[in-house]
Amino acid sequence: DKFVFIEARQPSAEAPIVVKPWTDEERAKVRAMLETMQKAAPGLIQRAVAYRPVRLYRTERLGLDETIAGVIRPDHAIIVTDRFFKTPATPGAISIQDPYFMLVRDVAHLADAANKASATKEWVDLVRPMIDKVRAVAAQKQERLGDLVAKGNDAPAREAGLPTVFAAFSPSEALAEFTAALVVKKDYAMPAAVKAYVEKRTLSATFTPDESSRRFHEALTVFENAKIDEALKLYDQAIKLDPSFREAYLNRGLIYKYKGEWDKAIADFDQGVKYSYGEVASEIYFERGFAQIQKKNFDASITDFTTAIARAPTRTASDVVQSYALRAEAYMNKREYAKAASDLNFVIELNPQSSYAYLTRGRAKYEQQDAVGAIADYTKAISLNPKDPRPYFMRGFAYGSLRQYKEAKVDLEEAIRLDPEITPLAKPPLDFVNGEIAKGK
Repeated sequence: DKFVFIEARQPSAEAPIVVKPWTDEERAKVRAMLETMQKAAPGLIQRAVAYRPVRLYRTERLGLDETIAGVIRPDHAIIVTDRFFKTPATPGAISIQDPYFMLVRDVAHLADAANKASATKEWVDLVRPMIDKVRAVAAQKQERLGDLVAKGNDAPAREAGLPTVFAAFSPSEALAEFTAALVVKKDYAMPAAVKAYVEKRTLSATFTPDESSRRFHEALTVFENAKIDEALKLYDQAIKLDPSFREAYLNRGLIYKYKGEWDKAIADFDQGVKYSYGEVASEIYFERGFAQIQKKNFDASITDFTTAIARAPTRTASDVVQSYALRAEAYMNKREYAKAASDLNFVIELNPQSSYAYLTRGRAKYEQQDAVGAIADYTKAISLNPKDPRPYFMRGFAYGSLRQYKEAKVDLEEAIRLDPEITPLAKPPLDFVNGEIAKGK
């Protein structure tokens, strides 16, 4: 009764997923799998529901890779797709394409939702050598881990001692997959120290909820209900109870980010890096880079965004695209326009509907004396967002630099029409343009 089938969910910025209703047949299939899991690993189920019920969502698909299931940690939820029900489960299968293995893996993620078991130096030291071997293979092929997953190539992971390539994404993923492997196949071979850790931290029936984790989950619940300050106090309490609680620092840092308290956010992200023991998720560097750019610490932000890009397991992850976009902004502020344009080329490749990317690349081109190229980008930005006054204003400037005064006049007037507050900026160049037109130029 602590696994709850949810029929509707409001998409969020963090997880813009649209759910759909469950059929009776689908509910019955998932319940049967959970009952099997309960018999095989009661300690795992106990941990997953210790602080909050597990929500079960149903959706059509997840991402472009047709993942059959996944987790939404803030919701304490598992989400399954159409493919989950179209793919038959194979007894003993260790594969991200097997529905039972994936369901166990996702329950394991929620059993360690606060990453208390996976974000320890002991666990990181156990799995890092295996993870590094898989990363080395990907690097040798000039690929990312996500490319190996897309190809279904688990051979490098198996050779390194990991269940699948997905396990090389992070220590958290490795713990979830080793846990699932032991549940699905009791005699699954793994290093003795890894097996002992998994049995103790995720599978043992001897489990006592700890107070810092309870405060952490309470914070997530109240934050979901928009009680921001109450959530902040609960994270304070969780950190006081456990000063090395990485996820509490990260979530508190995100609250400080929402409140615009950048120094406090950076301090908490610093602690997140510290208590990752060398295995820092790309998202942490992205968030710290975002805070640094708000502080106008452009060199520091560039370093963080560069690291976030390098550490991301997939090239197309949203944090990667945003890291390129924000690193471009930092380069623009440092007047390193060629570097900014290069980053924006990638953003446009991945998100060709981004009017902001075209607008900013247009600025970078203009600053490099490429007014014609700038006009082309501003024109594209206008086609994507015709109500934004900025590309009209900037294209008007670019036309003026080419002495195309009639075109400049039209754009500058349109910028003022769309946003009268831009008049103090647009009026002087518009007066100049009108003067040149009056001279017959």
